[in-house]
Amino acid sequence: MKPSPDRGRISVGMNRALAVVILGLVIAICVAVVLQVVRYRSLRDDLAAARHDLEEQKILHPLYLDIVQVLSNAPPVDRTHAVETPLARSEIVGVPDRFAKAATASGLMLGSVNPRVGEGRGGGRELHVDVKVSGPYARLKSFLQTVADWPCFVRIQQIEVLQEREPEEFRLAVRLALD
Repeated sequence: MKPSPDRGRISVGMNRALAVVILGLVIAICVAVVLQVVRYRSLRDDLAAARHDLEEQKILHPLYLDIVQVLSNAPPVDRTHAVETPLARSEIVGVPDRFAKAATASGLMLGSVNPRVGEGRGGGRELHVDVKVSGPYARLKSFLQTVADWPCFVRIQQIEVLQEREPEEFRLAVRLALD
């Protein structure tokens, strides 16, 4: 008895079924690879952001230590009477000049000063001033101390390092008391 010539051959229906299964596997593998690439890029971006934040903290940490040192050596401040003389509304127009003089005296360059009247924490009126300065990091401390010594000074709301290379750029949100 002779073996049949179709023995060992796969039928056309089986060939199609096998092709569909292989094609499905290839598509599933491609989808899995694309999802992994997207996840990898997302993690890489998160890591880059974390590294940037860490570098910013490395720059701000010495300033924070300096401020803590100054405050720990200073006599306790009665916060209810910290503001000696609030600004009169007529003095608002002179605020950019005050910041310009403080920046120049500290060896920094003033980029911009944007004052706007707002509400303070205690419900009183405050002048919210957004300031951009640039220059060496070491001179920022002198600028901050000059501003903090103003009789109308309330607080520094925020300090942000915009550029970490020379000349460094800083953005400050300063609060001044208003009448």
